[in-house]
Amino acid sequence: MAEPIDWLQLNKEYWERGRRHLSASVAIEQIIGEDVIRQAVDYCVALRPEWELAEGVMRALRPWSAMQRCYEIYHSRADIEVRRTAVGLLSYAGDARALEWIEEFLTDPDPGIQNEAINVLDLLLFGGGIQHDESAMEKTERLLDFASRHPNLYVRQGATALLAQEARRKRPGGRWRRSHEPSSSAAKRLRRERPVDTMS
Repeated sequence: MAEPIDWLQLNKEYWERGRRHLSASVAIEQIIGEDVIRQAVDYCVALRPEWELAEGVMRALRPWSAMQRCYEIYHSRADIEVRRTAVGLLSYAGDARALEWIEEFLTDPDPGIQNEAINVLDLLLFGGGIQHDESAMEKTERLLDFASRHPNLYVRQGATALLAQEARRKRPGGRWRRSHEPSSSAAKRLRRERPVDTMS
């Protein structure tokens, strides 16, 4: 029989980390264990069998440990396809906290990383919950303005479309709609759909 969860201790540990509140998803992350979440990121990035299921779990939880692992892989010496996939995974594993890294991704010398950065912004706007965070939305608009002047055509077009969507959303009765249909880098690696050389 499994040991009962000490909810009081779980809450105490969370507060000791300086967090503002204990959400259900964070509690689940702690119960599962950060090491397990990080292993799930590695599983997705390696495109192991049924990696989509692990991605779906991270999409439901958006755990901080998964975001950190994606960022670590981006800064690793891994193959560039793996690093692109890790950045792309933030589209589903990330939330407003991942916005801190977007400008770094946009200024990365690799066009594929740049492409993933705009896809992350798109999907965070569409399903990452940042529309309800005023600070995150302000940061996103600044990033989109920067991206709209990017030398990478794919990034520039994506940012322009997202800015237009945001302008429509701000109108009375307006709401957010996804500007295009990006998929994760891992899915792109399987389908070989998106060209990497998009500088123009």
